[in-house]
Amino acid sequence: MAATSDGGSPSDQFAWAYTRVGGGWFIQCSGVSANLNVWHHIAVTRDSANTARIFIDGVLRGTATGTPAPTTTGAGVVYIGDAGDAGDEYFPGAR
Repeated sequence: MAATSDGGSPSDQFAWAYTRVGGGWFIQCSGVSANLNVWHHIAVTRDSANTARIFIDGVLRGTATGTPAPTTTGAGVVYIGDAGDAGDEYFPGAR
């Protein structure tokens, strides 16, 4: 699965995002459609080797190497259940 950093993301997919040092977004999509009324376990990681991974229901669905450094200051560094490209797309869950 490809990772993008331009703020774009396919609709209806599980994805995660963070703000990058210097501005802009890193967004990683899963390639897996989000189903309504179905529970899923979603896990994301980014390691010291700058590799990001997204897992859906325990299955690795995307790997991105050479990911940009995240911003570590300020509010809203990592978003869960919110589309970075549209203020009206969100998962109304807890974060």
